[in-house]
Amino acid sequence: MTNDEIKDLIREVAASAKQVNLMTGDHAQAIYNEAREERKATREVTPEDVVTVLKSGRVTLPTDGSIAVVYAVCRDVYNWDMGLATFERTMSLQGIHCKEGTLSNTLRKHSYMRDHIDKWAVLGAKEEILKVRDSFIEAMNLLPSSQS
Repeated sequence: MTNDEIKDLIREVAASAKQVNLMTGDHAQAIYNEAREERKATREVTPEDVVTVLKSGRVTLPTDGSIAVVYAVCRDVYNWDMGLATFERTMSLQGIHCKEGTLSNTLRKHSYMRDHIDKWAVLGAKEEILKVRDSFIEAMNLLPSSQS
C-alpha cells in the first residue's frame, strides 16, 4: 500500500469509530479518540419520573443488575449525586425491584459502568446494556414537561 492509500484507509476507519489504535511495524503507536460532548440533560428529572418510566413498561430491565444502567444514566445525564444505597432504597420504596447491594456488585463486576455512559461502547459494554441505556434515555425524554 502506498502512503496515500494508508492515509485514506485510516480516515475511513476513524470516521466510523470512536477510538482507533494504530500500530506500525516499528512498534510506534498512536491512539485516536473521538472528541465529542457527553450527553447532558435539558431538564431536571426526579426519582418519581424514573419510577414512572420504569413502571410504564417502555424500558425492559433484563437482569437484576440492569438497574445499574438506570443509576448510571441518572448520575451522568441528570447529574444526580445520590449514593448507591440511597438510590436502591429510593427505588425499592417506590416498588421497583432493587435489592440492597445490587448496584455496588454490578459496578464492581462491570467496571466500565463507573465511567460516563457515553464511553461504555468503547470500554466493551454488551449490546444489551447499550440498548437498555438508550431506551431508558429515550423514555425519559418522552416524559411530558409537566411531569418534572
